[in-house]
Amino acid sequence: MEGSAALESARVICALRRHAGDLFPINGSNIPLDICLIVSLRYHEGSPLTMKQLVQELPYSEAGIQYNIRMLKDQNWILLRQGTEDKRVRHLIPARKLESALLDFQTRAESTINGEDETENLGLYTNLASYGEHTLHAPGGGGG
Repeated sequence: MEGSAALESARVICALRRHAGDLFPINGSNIPLDICLIVSLRYHEGSPLTMKQLVQELPYSEAGIQYNIRMLKDQNWILLRQGTEDKRVRHLIPARKLESALLDFQTRAESTINGEDETENLGLYTNLASYGEHTLHAPGGGGG
């Protein structure tokens, strides 16, 4: 029984990772996804992050965060808003694209967890490999 529970958990997690890869800007790194998630969380908690706070909150280099912020901004995942009191301060705001992806992910996650995800078992290894394209390689292959 323990083995089948572990198998089901692994299937659910694989499906959730596939959905995250389909919906969010992962691109072989968790940095953009982590930025999106923390920006959305803090915004909806009523405390939009400044650039400085984001760098303090995440365990990545400032250069890595800045690079990904530019990419996320250029691809319309997040917005930068100038502070009202101090014009030098920029707040990070989730864009409509990010909000939509989060809602879509929630719907897909609920379907997966409730056993309603019909594509859950299709191409499992292929989906995982494309999720972490730069880190996962087929057994015996030379990789990327």
